[in-house]
Amino acid sequence: MIRQLPLGITPNDTSRFDNFVAGENGPALQAVRACAEGREPTLVYLWSPLGGGRSHLLQAACHGAAQIGRTPLFLPLAWGSDLLPEVLEGARAMDLVCLDDLQAIAGDQEWERALFMLLNDVRDHGGSVIMTAESTPSAIGIALVDLASRLSAAAVFRLRPLRDADKSAVLRERARDRGIELPVEVRDYLLRHCPRDLGELLQLLDSLDKAALAAHRRITIPFVKDVLAGKAEGEGG
Repeated sequence: MIRQLPLGITPNDTSRFDNFVAGENGPALQAVRACAEGREPTLVYLWSPLGGGRSHLLQAACHGAAQIGRTPLFLPLAWGSDLLPEVLEGARAMDLVCLDDLQAIAGDQEWERALFMLLNDVRDHGGSVIMTAESTPSAIGIALVDLASRLSAAAVFRLRPLRDADKSAVLRERARDRGIELPVEVRDYLLRHCPRDLGELLQLLDSLDKAALAAHRRITIPFVKDVLAGKAEGEGG
């Protein structure tokens, strides 16, 4: 079972290891799988720009740990003022702690102290921690020297951008999770004519799915053109 905080934070059910398209990120995927299962490395740090797949992989680790009876906790630190450092106190007994967007608390003395104590406590009872951020441990602005040293000692992986063929596979898998058909010619069209950032592409797919349901139409190239034209008119107006 995935530990859910009183705030209602829970990983996305569609973010799994089996639908994560690794591309050049096979070593990172292997390390995260091992960490989720309680094997070495037990402290993993993933970094990439927004849309690099780090949140998907982090949430997949939670599901993977829960499937083998470990108790994971998922905490998106970008929630900012909605979270207080004390929330980490309840995480110390977890088998796996997954912290997303570590840069959101960098430079905050209370958060940094709480995180350092958490890492010590989880290590002492044989647990595992996976963290994500938008840049390397040395570049996110951690002020607490001991914490900076601990993060640098983690297994650090940069998630490399996916090639177009890999992005197409991600779109196919996301569409399959939603129970919709997304033909290869439609995926190719999206990659040629839409923003190439994977996060934006997935948001667009969500919009297309909702529009197709409302219009009782399949997602075809003409339908995509109609939706994009409507979005352009709305933004222009």
